This record gives sequence, C-alpha cells and structure tokens, in this order.
Amino acid sequence: FFGAAEKAMGAIAEFSGRPYPRAIILYMGDVPVVDMTGLVALQSVIRRVRSLGAMLVLTGVQRQPLKAMEKAGIHEDPGHVMICHTISEAEMIVRLVDPPQAPVAETTAHA
Repeated sequence: FFGAAEKAMGAIAEFSGRPYPRAIILYMGDVPVVDMTGLVALQSVIRRVRSLGAMLVLTGVQRQPLKAMEKAGIHEDPGHVMICHTISEAEMIVRLVDPPQAPVAETTAHA
C-alpha cells in the first residue's frame, strides 16, 4: 500500500499549475491488508489532500484495512474524508457534496 500511496501523491502533484480537483477517489479494493507504514502513508495523503482544499473519498476498503484505519484514528470527516463501498457510490457522493466544477481524480491502490 505504501507504493500506492506514493503513486497517489504523484498523481496529486501532476495537478501543479492547474486547478486541483475538488475530490480524489482512492479505490482500495485491491488492498487486503495495511500495516503501520501504510497507515502513515495514508495519513500523509489525507493531510496533502486536505491542504489542497479537496476531499478524499476512499472506496472498496476491505475489513482489515478498515479496522486498522479506525484504530489509527482515520475515520470519515464530512467534506474532507469519506469512506464508500463502491466507486459508483463515491462518485455520487462527490457530485452531491460538490457538483462538478473541476475534474474528479481517481487512482487505484494495490497491495
């Protein structure tokens, strides 16, 4: 997951000089397990996205990563961090919370 978080940060950095997306959807369905290093990386992504004034929507989060996130204090924070079951649900939430004005960035995390 650490590598995937780095990839997500790289994707965010690609918006340099352009309007940042208002929301980033991070699909985590391919991440069956996350350890402390992965949690630290996720917290870094959350801080970076928040500093850009965007919302991070995590989707497809499996049981172990969800429990680890809860234990680490990573939880939903409306307008900043949302957790959804499916990408379709995530896209719907993004559009309800903030109608399209800027592109919605999506990236996939892999274990």
